[in-house]
Amino acid sequence: MKILMYNHHWNPFWNVPESHVNKLRPKYPEIEFSYPKEEPEFKNELPDAEIFFGYKLEPAQLDLARNLKWVHCAAANVSQYMNADFISRKILLTNSRAMHATPIAEHVIGVMLVFSRRFMESWKHQQNGHYAASDIINGQPPLSELRGKTLYIIGLGGIGKETARLAKAFGMNVIAARKKNIKVEDVDELLDSENFRDGLGRADYLLL
Repeated sequence: MKILMYNHHWNPFWNVPESHVNKLRPKYPEIEFSYPKEEPEFKNELPDAEIFFGYKLEPAQLDLARNLKWVHCAAANVSQYMNADFISRKILLTNSRAMHATPIAEHVIGVMLVFSRRFMESWKHQQNGHYAASDIINGQPPLSELRGKTLYIIGLGGIGKETARLAKAFGMNVIAARKKNIKVEDVDELLDSENFRDGLGRADYLLL
């Protein structure tokens, strides 16, 4: 079995380091891991690849991949594969859904704390050497806590579920809307996505 990994992205942060691939090779000796660095080498590796790991395949590249059986997209979004040529090949397509659940959920909580604890204003005062206790405590909007506030999440994928879990740890009330009305842990009230507007007026924070 041959796995072709070519996930070159304009931002190097999103590329799988070769050192990670080298860790896989001794662990799975029965699998050939191909890790081309340039497009000409990538094209040469396509004809006998059975699995492709990467962000996209151009039509000409797909034509070369005659033995391709499975594509794993390195991102959650797979719209780049939704074309007639790819669909007609009936190649298995999987994605990296929820891989960013932890960092994005923590980012969401962090942003809510920025507003509730007025961190931006506090930071500016600190940079100016100004002891701003009175300014922050008596200013607008008033300081507040996340406890008791309502977070409304529209869409309960990996990110939404992890954010709901963290929000409950802060004592927040969590409302969510999703297509399938299936009970989800850490959600106090679940709305059908068609009626998502019903929760907007009660939200202190909204996560899309």
